[in-house]
Amino acid sequence: MSAPKLTDLSVRQRQSPVGILVNLFSLQTIQAFIPLLFLIGGAASSRWGIIGVPVGIFAILAAATIRWWRTEFWIEDDELRVERGLIGRESLQIPLDRVQQVATEQGIIQQIFSVVKVRVETAGAAGDELELVAVSNEVAEGLRRAVVGRDQHRFAAPDAAALVDADGLPQPAGAAAPFTPPRPDTVLLRQSNRDLVEVSVSSAPIGVILGAIGLGAPVFGFAADRGWFSGFEGIDASSIAVVIGIVAVALIVGALAIMLIVVATTVLTYYELTVWRTDSGLRLTNGLLQKREVFARTQRVQMVRWRQTLAERFLDRVTVNLPQASATATAAAASSAGVGSRFVVPGAPVEHLPALLEPFVANPVAPTRTISSKARWRWFLWGGIVPCVIPAVTAFGVSYWILLVIPAWLAYQWFATRGELRAWRWGIDERTFTVEHGWLTRHRSAIELRKVQSVHLRQGIWHRRNDLATVTFGLAGGAIKVLHLPVAEAEALRDRALYEVETSTGTWM
Repeated sequence: MSAPKLTDLSVRQRQSPVGILVNLFSLQTIQAFIPLLFLIGGAASSRWGIIGVPVGIFAILAAATIRWWRTEFWIEDDELRVERGLIGRESLQIPLDRVQQVATEQGIIQQIFSVVKVRVETAGAAGDELELVAVSNEVAEGLRRAVVGRDQHRFAAPDAAALVDADGLPQPAGAAAPFTPPRPDTVLLRQSNRDLVEVSVSSAPIGVILGAIGLGAPVFGFAADRGWFSGFEGIDASSIAVVIGIVAVALIVGALAIMLIVVATTVLTYYELTVWRTDSGLRLTNGLLQKREVFARTQRVQMVRWRQTLAERFLDRVTVNLPQASATATAAAASSAGVGSRFVVPGAPVEHLPALLEPFVANPVAPTRTISSKARWRWFLWGGIVPCVIPAVTAFGVSYWILLVIPAWLAYQWFATRGELRAWRWGIDERTFTVEHGWLTRHRSAIELRKVQSVHLRQGIWHRRNDLATVTFGLAGGAIKVLHLPVAEAEALRDRALYEVETSTGTWM
């Protein structure tokens, strides 16, 4: 079988001319047009205004064209090299083995002209190291394969079959290895539109309720401004029933409106979401108006995170996040939802979870150990008692009904901290570490110990008084921590993790 036809990236390349059009419709260009609009409105009748408007439009077009022409990229000596700049010239060199992610997106303009936007991430950049707004699919695939090929060459064991020829004789020195076509990608998960509706409902039900209240309040105010309640000067049962009915209707209407917005946004964002198993990890494709393709490579993923809201537990779904070794992944590690270059699978069926985790952390240890029960009293103090002090002082002698809310809040916090303490679990074995927490929304994170970069043991004033400590594992893709452990147990955990890191024969990336 012959190798797939790809663009020769050893030759200097430019983006597609469609990039000029994309740049014209970018946010920066729109911001540049704002002064021009003021010029049109304020000086269109003057001679200078008539001359300045076409000159300004021509200048913006010329700048976008020159910017496209002056941007070149190519691969040389296992480096992705870029030269760009309108007035000053900038040279960028990215070693291929330092590239963490090659993600692609397609907006409406890119879809019309069959080009893609490519984002290149490295571990040292605060954002995308390189963004090419319009390149062909062949160029994007060439970049991805160049990076994946480096990983396979770096981490894979030598193929004995490639060291001999067809007759079984040793290959001469310098002989090219025969081309081995990649195995076809297999589908692990595909979300239908019905699945995405369930995802939208289960991902943020509390947000829907708050949004309904936010929309219901203006409706209630609209009715009050028009005197709909003017006939209810006397407080009786009938007037209270009418007011409650109007508020209920407003909340229902607001909830339906918010629900429709959430469903539409989710379906457009994750349309035809598909997760593929590849030779190097996982590949995710999704989107309707903004199509994107993101890869999670086995060696680059630093941890696996998954969470379940109450609604997701009821629907047997789970949201999976795979932070990779890059600065953007580090900033987003605390979030388990979102798009961009992050690898997030929202609302996956629970039965697909082992297959999604297997390329990165297969069979993670079950979290069975607990944290100190003293943590509950700390949480109850700061989450229950302290927030009640200011309302109690301000309401005394002014509005006593607020004081009735305080016992309800304290009761809620009492049961919430009890549930949170029971939810905190962690576990460690010779290969993996797992931590789980969350009362209403459950969060679980798992790592392979060989990928740990640092172990931090911290004690604040409260910790020292109670002989406790917090242990944090630092990774290239974020951090994972265990709160409020007895000092002896925290030190044992730290030493065990460091021992496994130092004796591991595997590479961290």
